[in-house]
Amino acid sequence: MDTTSLTPSDIKQLYQKGSVSTYYKSRQELQHIRMPVGGLFCGGVYLRGDGVLVDWDIDPNFQHLRNILQGFSIHIQHPSGNITRPFDEDSWPEIAFEATYPVATIAYIDPSLPVTIKLEVYSPLIPLNETDSSLPLTVFNFHVQNNDSQPISAHITGWLENKLGGVRINTALVHKKWKGVHLQGTAEGEMNFCIAAIRNDAIVQTQQQQQHSIPCVDTYSTQQESETLLAGVTTQLQVLPGQHAATSFVNAWYYPGMPHYHFQFPHLESIVEYFAENFQRLQYQTQLWKKNMADTTLPNWLVERCFMQLATLTNYTLSDYKFGGVHSLGGVKEHDFPCEQLIGRLFPTVSQQIRLLDGEVHPFNNMNEISTFILRCYREHLLSYGNMQSVDQKFIIEVYPYVQKAIKQLIEQYDHDQLSSLALKAAYQLAKLMHDEPLAVACLGHDIVFEEMDMAAAAWSTQLQLQHPVIGLQSLYETYLETPITENAYPYQLAMMLIHRGMHGEALNVLHLLHEHYHPSARNPFNISEPGSLASWGVMVNIMGFVYDGQRGFISFAPVWGADQFKAPFIVAEGWGSYKQLQQRKKQVHEVFIKYGMLEVTTLRFQHDDPTNIHIATVALEGKKVPAKMQKDGRHIIILLSKPVIIPANQALTVTLT
Repeated sequence: MDTTSLTPSDIKQLYQKGSVSTYYKSRQELQHIRMPVGGLFCGGVYLRGDGVLVDWDIDPNFQHLRNILQGFSIHIQHPSGNITRPFDEDSWPEIAFEATYPVATIAYIDPSLPVTIKLEVYSPLIPLNETDSSLPLTVFNFHVQNNDSQPISAHITGWLENKLGGVRINTALVHKKWKGVHLQGTAEGEMNFCIAAIRNDAIVQTQQQQQHSIPCVDTYSTQQESETLLAGVTTQLQVLPGQHAATSFVNAWYYPGMPHYHFQFPHLESIVEYFAENFQRLQYQTQLWKKNMADTTLPNWLVERCFMQLATLTNYTLSDYKFGGVHSLGGVKEHDFPCEQLIGRLFPTVSQQIRLLDGEVHPFNNMNEISTFILRCYREHLLSYGNMQSVDQKFIIEVYPYVQKAIKQLIEQYDHDQLSSLALKAAYQLAKLMHDEPLAVACLGHDIVFEEMDMAAAAWSTQLQLQHPVIGLQSLYETYLETPITENAYPYQLAMMLIHRGMHGEALNVLHLLHEHYHPSARNPFNISEPGSLASWGVMVNIMGFVYDGQRGFISFAPVWGADQFKAPFIVAEGWGSYKQLQQRKKQVHEVFIKYGMLEVTTLRFQHDDPTNIHIATVALEGKKVPAKMQKDGRHIIILLSKPVIIPANQALTVTLT
């Protein structure tokens, strides 16, 4: 597509829902795929396009990358003969990789076989639940469909190499809900591994002779460091004609002293036990988020691009909230996340911890660090739940002494920088919130009107509704089309601004160019090395016209396109779900559906092209009428509930405007 001269047909195509991104072996699209499938902050473990784990980059001491032998195979017993097939690229005529982070779905295709095989690979990921989203393990769900007229017996075997230092020791583990092998080494400080099946009838072998053999039972094996030692686990499936069967495996790891999971789990066995005990819930909630992301009227490629950047947080150096290559005394250096939105909005408690760590590094090194620290503290406040009398407000109470110091340093060093001026607006709001009148007054009088904002300031202004951004976009857009992609935050920030200005087709073009840049025919679509990509969720916020203040119980939606039929996922302080809007000339229906957690709301705001046609607002929670008043403010329609309403999981608040 010629990006410099988009036709109306080209632009229309960018808006299409389309199908999820699926990549094929036959098109040579698998070789660059490296999807992170370890828990957040737990290290880099990457899924290859054919379903094999590679590049086990989970050692926090940066010693070396570990190319560990790992994989699975299937042994099919059928009246016509037995078949053994490893799950790798060389063994199947076709493989299809569905790139729906956090769950990859891989289809192994061979028309000559009597079965259809699908593999789901993921690590639990549940927004707002950072504990269950940061388990150091990878899950493999195999689904076998019998397409034959005869019953089939299928053995699925997984293996994992013990590549630890010193004398290598493999020990069988038997629990009520799972069986596996514990892989250890005698070298001091070494991590340890486990391969397990989440069922109690699995067969384990501590020394498997071949990678795809069916193991016999044993309990303990040792091997010298110079020799290969494999652990194996096998499960058996009996599949009747036309029926389906499934089995699940886990690869887990544990490094003593890793702060993010060490305090919760004393050893590796406890991690696998926790997962097995909570397997159904963790899998359901992970799949629920995946379905929530897919259940939208927005283009699939756009949703994928905006969310898959969360995979950046699997970087092992984030175990203490520090980003790779940045060795600050405290938390994440602010200038390395120019307009980060994914962490703050999907895992707000993690972002709050980062702010507290950052505050300990006072004084900051430069104005950008001060400004973004203040802006993020204000965002974290908006994305928190409760009021100033609530115990949930301990964050703002704890962080405010650091905010005070940052504000004073900002005022002392103020140089009329755009980002600094925007930060002073946020500082004023925080000082007023804490009844710090002298500091609030000191924040005034520094505001200036810019002929043009810089990109970071402009992007932040759209996220926090602090100031209407002024920026010349057409020339920036045309320049972007003529130059190669450099730093990943820029296209997301540019797209935010284009959306805010109403240049929706141009915004989609910028993002689609980025999406195509990371097509697996040339690059890894899961670009996990660039922290600027964490700005991506800001695009979703702007498309939804989403504004939220958890302290006031205020939530607002104003979709920038498709307002007559719109649906998209959203996240608030204590829950997430989907927002749906149906609009006709004299009737507009809004549905706020919570799928996880809850939402407490007092005020809702929506947008209508002609509010003069709206006279009545009817509010209902699961069909039960909720007393409310309606106000109008320009194109906005504001719904004031008579008292706060809590929307629990699996319920919807519906507002009908007529």
